[in-house]
Amino acid sequence: MSSRLQHFHCFLTQIVGDNLGLHSVLGYVESFKSAARACDLFMASQDDMQTVFQESALQIRTPELYNQQVRDLASGKITVTDCAVT
Repeated sequence: MSSRLQHFHCFLTQIVGDNLGLHSVLGYVESFKSAARACDLFMASQDDMQTVFQESALQIRTPELYNQQVRDLASGKITVTDCAVT
């Protein structure tokens, strides 16, 4: 097995902003009180966001879950209030 040197280019990206700005850019509701699960990282309720302080106790909002919620919104199975996705 011969070893050879390979070069590749990569780009790193980071989006930085406050909650309201990030919600606007990422397609979540901008009124945190109007959604039952307004957190963009976890499926946390309003009460959870005030009382739960360990990530392991919350369900993470995965890309798959987000996509399922978008499909459920489009089909009318859930509302924006249920998931905070617009």
